This record gives sequence, structure tokens and C-alpha cells, in this order.
Amino acid sequence: VGGRRGGRVGALWLLVLGAPWGAKYSYDTAPEARNATLSLQAGIVLLRDAVSSTLINAADSMELREGDEVLVGQGARASIVLFDGTRVQLHSGSELALKQLRQSRFHTGVNLALVRLTAGTARFDVIEPSTDESRTVVETPHGSALLGKGNYGLEVTQSQTRFSSRAGSAFISS
Repeated sequence: VGGRRGGRVGALWLLVLGAPWGAKYSYDTAPEARNATLSLQAGIVLLRDAVSSTLINAADSMELREGDEVLVGQGARASIVLFDGTRVQLHSGSELALKQLRQSRFHTGVNLALVRLTAGTARFDVIEPSTDESRTVVETPHGSALLGKGNYGLEVTQSQTRFSSRAGSAFISS
């Protein structure tokens, strides 16, 4: 009988002490989806909508959501500005998916921008340094790169991904 009562008291203390910690953790890290903005510069750019999977002609200043895919036609160019200010310049033949665009609901310094470049050439201008709380990640069919503050170029073909940096440093894995 004494062991049962001790277990209940322990569970009560766990709730009393754990609930505030859990609430603070949730407050600090609760993410919500953010958007990006597409700018057309030349040629035909298509958008595959995340909700309907419909392929449509993109429009200038179009708002993009998590899961949307941008396909840049031959001879075309477009750019995307992510919610954290990162600018992605897409060149002819590029295909980019916005996998995750997340920011803490309560703290602007807790971000995750995860994009997937499956084909073509793109230039990333990252304005925020990479930290444990704020990350800009680019996936390709051959690996991924965690980008710090800087300017980077990626070229994706069927057989390889080429990565270059004009400024900044990145952690690359394959």
C-alpha cells in the first residue's frame, strides 16, 4: 500500500514540475509555416501547387507555401525570397521544392528553411548566420548543405551536384 501511495506522489510531483517546463519548451519552439515570394525575371515559370498538385503558370509577386514546387523553363529566370530574407536565384531548367518554411510562433530567431533543388542551377544569398535555432538547408539528389551567412552556387545534374561559395561557409554531406 505504501509503494502505491509513493508512486502517486511521485507522479504528482512530476506533473507539478514537468508541466511548466513543457509549456516553456512549447512556447520557445512552437513552429508555424511561413511563406516565400516568387519574382519572375524572364521566360515561362511553372508552379506545382502543394495542395492540389496542379501545374500552373506562375505570376510575378506570387506567394509560395511549404510544399510548392517551382519549375523554371528553358531560357527563363526567377527568384524566390524566403521568409527569413534568403534570396534564391533560379536559372534556366531549375526545379526547386519548398520542403519546409518554419519559424517559431513566438521567437523570430528560431527558423528552418529547407528547400530541395532537383535540377538546374541556383544561387543562394543567405543573410542570417546558421545557428542551432536558425538553419537554411538545401537538399539535392546527391546530398545536402547547411548554409551559413554567405553567397553560394549549386548546379544539379543527373550524376552530380556542384557546390561553390563566393562568401561564407557551409557544412556539406552526401
